[in-house]
Amino acid sequence: ELKIEGMTCASCVRRVEKALGKVPGVSEATVNYATEKATIAHESHVDATILEAAVEGAGYGVHHEAPSEHAAHLAVEAYGPLRQQRANLMVAVALTVPIVALSMFWHPRPEWANMLLFVMTTPVVFWCGRSFFVTTWKALRHANATMDTLIAMGAGAAWAYSTYALIAYTGNSHHQSEHIYFETAAAIVSLILTGRYLE
Repeated sequence: ELKIEGMTCASCVRRVEKALGKVPGVSEATVNYATEKATIAHESHVDATILEAAVEGAGYGVHHEAPSEHAAHLAVEAYGPLRQQRANLMVAVALTVPIVALSMFWHPRPEWANMLLFVMTTPVVFWCGRSFFVTTWKALRHANATMDTLIAMGAGAAWAYSTYALIAYTGNSHHQSEHIYFETAAAIVSLILTGRYLE
């Protein structure tokens, strides 16, 4: 068994299984996303370092822990990421609610309000949602895509186009407001963070 790090969706599971399955001497590799464990059936000559190298070559990590430490550290391991997810989610929601309210109920807006939307949305997308972009970059380096790639593209495209509109339509607040979708970028990140936290 190997403890896998860095998986974010079902496609990650398939990639790890495929990488392990290609190792000569491996007859079966099964990855459980919920427990983050890979169970590998292999011939006796297959060394653990070869299996770990296959996982790392696919863009994921292997967590080393002695069997006796597992039970003692399981709760601590789960609590750290959960606490970070909660903090990201709280900041994202605290900023997204006024972003959506401002966008939906004030139209057209003056330019300063559109700039305020930019200022509030940027940390939601690139700080609270940074894990989506980090995972996307790691996957792209291995010529892969994950669910995080889709999230990063959606939120990133909405933010990028809105930022372009903010600059391109300076001096025409009505037209500027028509082409700004910062609330979409913030909502995508906040909704996915909510789902992952509940999961």
